[in-house]
Amino acid sequence: KSPQIQSLYADVFRYLPIMIEVEVAEGKVGIIHADIYGDDWDDFASRLEEAEKPKDLRDLMEHALWNRDRIRYKDDSIVKGVRNMYVGHTPVKEVTTLGSTVYVDTGLVFGNEVTILQINGGD
Repeated sequence: KSPQIQSLYADVFRYLPIMIEVEVAEGKVGIIHADIYGDDWDDFASRLEEAEKPKDLRDLMEHALWNRDRIRYKDDSIVKGVRNMYVGHTPVKEVTTLGSTVYVDTGLVFGNEVTILQINGGD
């Protein structure tokens, strides 16, 4: 892609949220590309918002976008502050739940089916 197109994409992505919260009847759920640092959704959100040093913000964002430790170590702990945390980034054969973290990337990029979930507990 040309530098102008790359710059355009960068401008668009700059304004996308790192974390998304959705209130459903059963409580708040969180959506993030890869993972949060630690086990507390609200704490991670506050740290992202309040980061003063560019390096701190970059480290938090890199964790949110690229980290795979929770699934790598089969960490089934509960993420505080949300009923469930929905993540992608790490392809799994089928939707996988560890604790309150739900892995939904079933490898569309590799030709597999896309996963669509209803997060409000309905059928």
